[in-house]
Amino acid sequence: MVFYLLKQFSLVALSFFISFYSIQADASWIKLTGNIQINIEEQKVKIPLSVVNLEGGLEFILTIGDTKDYESVFSIKSSAKELHLAMATVGFEPNGYIQDDVKKEPIANSKVDLNVQFGEKTHPLIHYISWNGNRKIEHLPFYFCGSYFREYAKRKEYAADLDLNVIAAYPSEEMVIGPLVKVANPYQEKEGAYLTPNKETLPPIGTNGWLLIQKHSP
Repeated sequence: MVFYLLKQFSLVALSFFISFYSIQADASWIKLTGNIQINIEEQKVKIPLSVVNLEGGLEFILTIGDTKDYESVFSIKSSAKELHLAMATVGFEPNGYIQDDVKKEPIANSKVDLNVQFGEKTHPLIHYISWNGNRKIEHLPFYFCGSYFREYAKRKEYAADLDLNVIAAYPSEEMVIGPLVKVANPYQEKEGAYLTPNKETLPPIGTNGWLLIQKHSP
């Protein structure tokens, strides 16, 4: 039922999205609201981000605004709902959140490759994060999970926008994108494998760049 509602939300909201906002073509890229750009033919999405933190255990990798800078690496100004719609438009399918104890294969078209571009240089997102502050990440799969709607102030609101949770550092129900493998919460499992910013590879706080989302290449 939740996935059906999300799908219906995507279709209806996309219609609203196109009708009331300016969409301009720039070569193969289409500009949407929230400064998000999509390439439908290549199934790609890009969104501007900023570096907001260089140290500490992470609860998030990318959040909205500046409220959670101290526990994230990057921040965007767009809404999570806008990103969800952009990803659905190019053909990604929200997988939903899978509990650790549920043995279920993720939807094939939900797995994504995440890269970050600063200037002329582009690296995988994992280049800018590390395990427990000292170990390089060799591989970490990310999935478009899609968030859900919950009651807030007597209205149904998109949970990721309420929690500012765009890319999570460990699996959580509210995340738009995140890992579906075991990653520790640094506030609760300090002895586990948790994520931290990689200050050796990150540019200074305030540096602007792009998050690039594309279909996973095996």
